[in-house]
Amino acid sequence: MWTSKRRNPWKAAATATALLFASCAATGEGDGFSAGSVLRSIDNDSLANSDDQYTSGVSLSYLPKHERSFADAPLPDAIGDRLDAHWPFADQDERFVIYSLSHRIFTPTDLEAREPVEDDLPYSAFLYGTATVGSQSRDELNAFSLSLGVVGPAALGEEVQRGLHDLIGSREPEGWSHQLENEPLLNLGFEHRRRLHRTGDPQGLGADLLGAVAGSAGNLQTQATLAGTLRMGYRVPSNFHMQSHFLAEESLGIRAYDRPEKPRSLYAFTGFAATAIANAIFLDGNTFSGSHSVDHDHYVLRGSVGVAGQYGPLLATISYERASLPWDHPEGLDEESFLRLGLSWDF
Repeated sequence: MWTSKRRNPWKAAATATALLFASCAATGEGDGFSAGSVLRSIDNDSLANSDDQYTSGVSLSYLPKHERSFADAPLPDAIGDRLDAHWPFADQDERFVIYSLSHRIFTPTDLEAREPVEDDLPYSAFLYGTATVGSQSRDELNAFSLSLGVVGPAALGEEVQRGLHDLIGSREPEGWSHQLENEPLLNLGFEHRRRLHRTGDPQGLGADLLGAVAGSAGNLQTQATLAGTLRMGYRVPSNFHMQSHFLAEESLGIRAYDRPEKPRSLYAFTGFAATAIANAIFLDGNTFSGSHSVDHDHYVLRGSVGVAGQYGPLLATISYERASLPWDHPEGLDEESFLRLGLSWDF
């Protein structure tokens, strides 16, 4: 089905895993468990034997410990005080802040074409930072986010993709000279997550069902999403980590409301997300100047299946994700897939 050149998937997986663990070489003074979390994740569709559409992504997030008020969180005093005074979910007694930096790359299927590929994605890369503020109770979570960044050559997509392709021995992309032009990015988002059901023993075998509604607006993407995730296994945590809308804050919900002294868990999960899209710059092209773009439908369906495990401060996840393509692909493809590797460390 996939048109990409065959490659050794074990070599690709080893390369991505090495990059992930190398990115975790950070040191600092910790003040006990849950003082803060660092999450690194890698998405790459070469691990799923393809190399097109959403081709790769890397995200680095920092989640300080949860507080009873935003005034105690790492925020400017004026912002923290204002949030506490006007926060619409005052009954949720754990409040948090997340800071993240993300890099994403999109390409057409035909990487050997030197001209824009009609009816397929433009080359594009995104580099952006996101600040998220939110709160949670045992069964609900709400969060607002602000993302700022850049699309275009300044995001260094060509350099990143060529470097990765050199490492894994893949073909070189030839169309980066036609990528989207430099443009600043601004996006606002909101997400609500809820534990719909829980069964079994929290300290043994059990399961839960999480649901979410989310929306975002800006020139990166404007969308609305309905999502759900079913988790089953040993000591399924009381957190809200689940599949959500595409390009969302990946560390949202990773810290449990009820935190055991020595957390240990192993569980499988499967999820879905249905998204209605008003605009997405990786489909519609530059907002303020002419560029290559692709006509598309206004909905996307995604599914995922994976495994997560936690031992003490370490949380590792691996998932396989598959999504519908919302445009008439020139080679008849109607879906794409990629593998996501995630690693979180509490210190």
